[in-house]
Amino acid sequence: MKKKNILTLFLVILSFVLAGQVRANAVDFSQTSLNIEKGANFNLMVNARDFYNVDTIDLMVEYDPSILKFNSATDGAIMKPALMINNVYPSGDKNSVLVSLSAMMAPINGNGELTTLNFTALGDGVSVVRFTVFDVVQTDYTFSSGQTSGDAIVNVYTPDVAAPVVSNSLPTGSLHSETSYVDISVNTNEEAICKYSENINVLYQNMTNILNQDVNNKHIARVANLLAGQEYRFYVKCSDAAGNVTPSDYLINFKIENVVSLDTAAPSQPSRFSVSRDASKITLKWKNPTASDLESVIVVKSVNPLSGTATNILAIGETVYTGLAGYYVDYNIDPTKVYYYAVIAKDTSGNYSLPVIKKVNTIKISSRR
Repeated sequence: MKKKNILTLFLVILSFVLAGQVRANAVDFSQTSLNIEKGANFNLMVNARDFYNVDTIDLMVEYDPSILKFNSATDGAIMKPALMINNVYPSGDKNSVLVSLSAMMAPINGNGELTTLNFTALGDGVSVVRFTVFDVVQTDYTFSSGQTSGDAIVNVYTPDVAAPVVSNSLPTGSLHSETSYVDISVNTNEEAICKYSENINVLYQNMTNILNQDVNNKHIARVANLLAGQEYRFYVKCSDAAGNVTPSDYLINFKIENVVSLDTAAPSQPSRFSVSRDASKITLKWKNPTASDLESVIVVKSVNPLSGTATNILAIGETVYTGLAGYYVDYNIDPTKVYYYAVIAKDTSGNYSLPVIKKVNTIKISSRR
């Protein structure tokens, strides 16, 4: 009696163990999320989990045909050798592939690669690749159990192969002779790390000076110890997050002006200053100085005596002429007054000559009439 009970208990336990093995037979993807470059071929592996005496399994695989192209399904290590059939069934915005695998030598047991699906990434976007288990045929009977479906998210993207576009180099042209430092800068059309060298055609990876990225993808660095009369050239290359490097140098070019000594030398006085008069006008004549930087000769008129420096005379008298004609005719005269005229030379640096002064008495002229 005890032996019979022990045998019965063993059979019950065995049936539970076998039932557990039957209820396994799970299927899943080895990867559930992939980022694939447009145009690339890639594989999705489907794995068997806890298979027990499986002869045949049918999978229906769905995907977005505008993003992915199905190429093939191959038998995995756990199936080899296997008889495989895979057919594509287009259906609207989804394509379906029926993958049937039949073990040719012995039933499948345990864990391992069931099949590998090969796709081509056609266009940018996200496609869900979903498998559904339709039938699992075990030795002697057919059943469906365990995990019946699974998803893999495939993100297809166009790889970034374009180098940053560099523009707007600053500073440019000539800078004041007293400039001893300056901020050099460039702009890029995307986030990038920019470096510079004082030598042309240096490889990006060998450049050691970095321009710091500011707002709006502006890249700035301060250079110092600049000298008057020197021209400066800085050669810039930039690399984006994808590792694309500008193929050629982008030039920042400017010059520090030479130190210019101030011209403080006064020009020579106008010479041969003469005055002629009649009842209606006074005519002044002179010879201009021959200095190359002569700007003009100024005629100052006053009814009061003129004396002192050119600056003083310009302040108290009336400027009636500025030019280089070498003469001036004054028709605005009063025969009852005495006039004083001064001629002053001025150079391009703003220096004035000593004034040459003449007194003209029109009262004598009017009294003779």
